[in-house]
Amino acid sequence: MVKTRIGELARAAGIEKPYHFQQQIGLSPTTAYRLFNDEGAGLENETIDRLCEFFGCEPGELFVRTVTLSPKQPSRPGRQRPPSRRGSKQKKSST
Repeated sequence: MVKTRIGELARAAGIEKPYHFQQQIGLSPTTAYRLFNDEGAGLENETIDRLCEFFGCEPGELFVRTVTLSPKQPSRPGRQRPPSRRGSKQKKSST
């Protein structure tokens, strides 16, 4: 799962409330609240660019990826697929 670090970065920059974050970056109140509370799903490129400009960072520094595996997920990439059912029916022979 990918999460943002924007709230953490904002607090480190001395911004304590979403309202101040909104005012300094020029975001809508809803977007500022979501980002400040690290609920930033579906960010537009323009917003990411504004955030990078404000924090003086690269896009990769705004996000962190955590890996959580459920018992049914393989630990390696490349999941195994179930056998194909295609072609499993036998052809009828014409007599």
